[in-house]
Amino acid sequence: MLCLVVSAVGVAMGGAWRLVTIGATAGPVLSHDSTGQAPDIQPDGPGPAVSLWLARGPGRTDGSRRGRSAMQEQMNKQLGQLRQTAVELGLGPALKLVRRTVLPSARRNAIDDQHLALLLSFVLQEDSNCIDVGAHRGDVLKSIVLHAPRGEHIAYEPLPHLFEYLCLEFPTVTLKQAALAEKAGVSPFAYVRSRPAYSGLRQRTAAGAEDVEQIEVVVEVLDETLPPEHRLDLIKIDVEGAEYGVLKGGQKLLATNRPYVIFEFGAAARKYGTSAEDMYRLIDGDLGLRIFDMDGTGPYTLGTFRRTFDNGNRFNFVAHA
Repeated sequence: MLCLVVSAVGVAMGGAWRLVTIGATAGPVLSHDSTGQAPDIQPDGPGPAVSLWLARGPGRTDGSRRGRSAMQEQMNKQLGQLRQTAVELGLGPALKLVRRTVLPSARRNAIDDQHLALLLSFVLQEDSNCIDVGAHRGDVLKSIVLHAPRGEHIAYEPLPHLFEYLCLEFPTVTLKQAALAEKAGVSPFAYVRSRPAYSGLRQRTAAGAEDVEQIEVVVEVLDETLPPEHRLDLIKIDVEGAEYGVLKGGQKLLATNRPYVIFEFGAAARKYGTSAEDMYRLIDGDLGLRIFDMDGTGPYTLGTFRRTFDNGNRFNFVAHA
């Protein structure tokens, strides 16, 4: 049986190193080190393994944003290289365990996914109408259809192979092989072959860390495809930094309906020149919606939203009236 071997040495902070080893074993045994940090997974059988030293902290304990950001960027780049090796070994799905062991952002995302599932079950009615922008493999779309089976749903996914998959899995949903932005047309699109979820209108991954192919995709504007009177109860947007353009292009529809807006907003937005002030003023000011994180904390002020964006602790949000 193929499984993941993770061997942690030290803690990825305060100048220490962390070693991640991936390989095939007969089966793992979980244990924790004396620090109570992430689990150390030891193999109980032989198998090929590849080791990679991850990040060395800046040797400081003052928690500076610059040090954490540099360490996070280095870890992300090296984990990208690790992922390619894992895929070659047939261990791609198990990489999630590595990420959740090493990266706080991955653990945060897992918690937010659980809270999103709860949110959808609470706010959707049987006939709620929803839009899923950046549907990927339909994880969120599946919950939408489950909780609102009589609703009229639309999903956008520009990657051809994922669009074809969605067409097979969701015959009752209106599917569009397109991206959404503020301006319609045809645009270059960075298809991250080694990690499709990181694909977007602009490349957000470090050069050389992932297998990236440049393709072209159709881009639509939400306000040009749906009239303002179209009833919309919820929209989810996860487009790797391009969320502002999606919202700006659907401003009439969103201002009229004031739906629940579930959106990602993190460091990738900087690739599009979007600031926390830009996003906050659009959502809170122009659309009249209050911003909360997925733990329910809020409503955010401009100051707290800016600080959250700067420190990168949270990147999944929900806005509503």
